[in-house]
Amino acid sequence: MMKPDGRLARPLAAALLFLSACAPSWRLPQGDAPSRDDVIAEGALLETFTLQHDKLLHPTLQTTCDIADREAVAELLSALDQRAPSIASFERNKRTSGPAPRKLRIGDRDFVLQDDRVFKNRLSLNVLEETLPSWPDLIRARESTEKLGTSSESLAHWSRLSGLANSLLRYDQMRLQWGYNFSTRLLERPLVTGLLQKLEDCLSDARCDPRPLLLVDTSIEERQILRRHKPYAEMTALATKRQEVIEARRTQLATLKDWVKRDLDRAGFIRNSQITRRSAQVFAVEMDAGPFKNHRETLADWLRSFWSSERWSVEIKWRDSVPQAPLFRFELIDVGGLAHVFYPTSALRVPWVSSWRTLSHEFGHVLGLPDRYEILWDAERCRYTQRSWPDDLMSSSWSGQVLEEHWQELDREYPWRP
Repeated sequence: MMKPDGRLARPLAAALLFLSACAPSWRLPQGDAPSRDDVIAEGALLETFTLQHDKLLHPTLQTTCDIADREAVAELLSALDQRAPSIASFERNKRTSGPAPRKLRIGDRDFVLQDDRVFKNRLSLNVLEETLPSWPDLIRARESTEKLGTSSESLAHWSRLSGLANSLLRYDQMRLQWGYNFSTRLLERPLVTGLLQKLEDCLSDARCDPRPLLLVDTSIEERQILRRHKPYAEMTALATKRQEVIEARRTQLATLKDWVKRDLDRAGFIRNSQITRRSAQVFAVEMDAGPFKNHRETLADWLRSFWSSERWSVEIKWRDSVPQAPLFRFELIDVGGLAHVFYPTSALRVPWVSSWRTLSHEFGHVLGLPDRYEILWDAERCRYTQRSWPDDLMSSSWSGQVLEEHWQELDREYPWRP
């Protein structure tokens, strides 16, 4: 692991405030559910980290970043787990400087929705690029936070540290366990789609040797994309045409294809079979309110207030999900957890303390829209970089709006047939 240079020693406040400003909500993958609970439970950061690094590391994806500073990271996560009840209480009682939050009584607790709809985008940049804090950054932030003692300021910092650690663990889990390479850029999607077809064509032809395909039958731009994936160098190193070597290359090519496809799918539209058109201007979606069963109309009003325009609107039809016809269902998770849509179980999961924009962003995933931000992994610097577009709700749940292009995409995917 590279030693952090001076540029990584950013001010504590900047690192801790990153989560509230730019951290994404989660669009977890389709397919089989992961081997452990996909939600990091309150007080289970260390357990998740231990499982991830002892059992779930993909040997080809693993880098020196994933085995260095393990003891310090474990101490950080243990400290956060010990403070989990206090952090959860702090989050439940937290108030923002904007409009008073809305509350819904669910069982013996309040669901709190912070009203951030009136946020005005003050950013002048069309694209916002931010380097995410790394584990060494959080380790240093922990040392500074402990010096604050038990003050309310200290608890606020511990709360933000917990959110950042949760976010980094999720990225690492997606990269190491689920095989995301975090290398595909949104503007490269058409190029990657064509490249993926070439890989699939080679795999479907038993006589195809991947080496000449990768070195000759791809463009310079395509090879730049392939070089981000570790098997590429191994597959092109040996020029031998021995059959056993070619078969080994084909096995690696299948792995490479899966990684490229998974990164591509993460940025693709996922149609929801429960969405129909009421009219040329109105989309209708059936959902299960789950724990919000007694507040269905309030929840629908909240979502409609964001997902409507002068021309377009979305209506929600509530009904109970059944195994034969599963619907997307609202679920509540621990305070401090990350809101996300989990496709294997058709779940829209939000923390007990959420924001209006985050709820609306996740509802966009239920409609089928993908995330519009980029997350790129730099194995040499051991950190993630995120690029987002602040005016796009599906790119930034902090400042974005529902754009006309969102409606146009929905119109293409769910055409109106009178």
